[in-house]
Amino acid sequence: VHTGSSFAKKQKWTSPEKAIMGGARFVRGNYFENNQLSLYQMRWNPNSPGEHQYASDIEWDENIATFMKHYYHQLGIKKDHINKDYYL
Repeated sequence: VHTGSSFAKKQKWTSPEKAIMGGARFVRGNYFENNQLSLYQMRWNPNSPGEHQYASDIEWDENIATFMKHYYHQLGIKKDHINKDYYL
């Protein structure tokens, strides 16, 4: 958390609104535009394993998905498209 808060301070994300918008731009520019479109791809980067990974916690993608599921349900958001990664 210390590293994340240091990064946010450096980016001048000084309010929740700035942090949400800045974080969204960061994820889009660094991950979505690198074709890492799912939490799994952000964490594990199957196209180039071991490089350009978002988090070091091996359960990060599952933990974030659990939070998202909770808030989707709480806010009544319906999932319109789900990407699943399959590897043989």
